[in-house]
Amino acid sequence: FRRDDDLADRLSAAAMVAGAGIDALVLRGQVLAGRGRHDEVEDLFSSTSGGPDSGSPSEIETPSDQQLVAIARCRSFASFWGLGHADHAIEVLRAAEAQMSDATSVLEVRAERAVMSLLSGDLRGAIGMVDPILDNGSGRAYVTAAIAGVIGGALEGRNASAVELADRALEAHLVLGEQEALANAGMHLVGKALALQEGGRLAESSALCADGYLMASEASISSGQAWFTLLAGRADLLTGRVVTAGRHFHEAAHLFAEIGEQGPRRWALAGAAIAAATVGDHAASGQALELADSCSPVA
Repeated sequence: FRRDDDLADRLSAAAMVAGAGIDALVLRGQVLAGRGRHDEVEDLFSSTSGGPDSGSPSEIETPSDQQLVAIARCRSFASFWGLGHADHAIEVLRAAEAQMSDATSVLEVRAERAVMSLLSGDLRGAIGMVDPILDNGSGRAYVTAAIAGVIGGALEGRNASAVELADRALEAHLVLGEQEALANAGMHLVGKALALQEGGRLAESSALCADGYLMASEASISSGQAWFTLLAGRADLLTGRVVTAGRHFHEAAHLFAEIGEQGPRRWALAGAAIAAATVGDHAASGQALELADSCSPVA
């Protein structure tokens, strides 16, 4: 299938006008987040909820636990990736978790919270949250927890096991099929590319990034294109292909800007600054750093 964001935008807006209920609200939030309109996501849910950290849009209807999962993931995504409000994003997830009675839904939100905690610098806390979930080996919570598990494993030097976990998680994710309010299965390949790099398997990582970028392009998934380009630039930098690395980093920065994800754009611009400085282009390096400073950090 191919994404049609314009059509999704029109249909989700029409559903909201028609009063289609909480599922329409979630869909509208997902469309807005996917288009980089993150401020509108927060406005959408805040206007229909009991407060800024509430997970339930009380003016529409009482949501099920699975609907609470979808709401919390959408709000936290926009807050974390788009607005750089990591603490708020994590609190949204924590508040939603406290409202749930279904154990499976609780674990799913906790896994998402672990991913954001990890990327905010709490490596040990995140791994402590996901290790019990990873023992399960399947399900929505498992495939989300695996994202944190793979990145955490790579950063801790457990590269081989991180690569294996990425492969298992991808298989489990594909068994689930297309899911609402769940990260794209390609994120397991992004994590695998990072783990390969951390383990010194740079050629394999570069090949995976090239294949992943092609798949994301064919499916019109801009976020996938951005992530694989960012990791391709990192692999290039580590192998001494500095000029190519700079091109990849600038492309990644452009792609992340298009989808309104300022934190990863900051990472890409930092890579571009390093690449430019390495070849002695200090003016270009300074320009990239200025642009990076203008981006909201992930944490």
